[in-house]
Amino acid sequence: FAELEHAELRKRGATQDDIDGYEAADPSYMAVGAAIRYWKKYHSEMVGKET
Repeated sequence: FAELEHAELRKRGATQDDIDGYEAADPSYMAVGAAIRYWKKYHSEMVGKET
């Protein structure tokens, strides 16, 4: 996930210093856990369902 996110930031003109600052403020590895908590809390009926 972090590599994809960093690639998107670079594509939009971010420097490595920008990416390092972004990671220091909001680490990518925390985003996955936050997304899981969000979906379980607000859309629990959809978690685990295949489409």
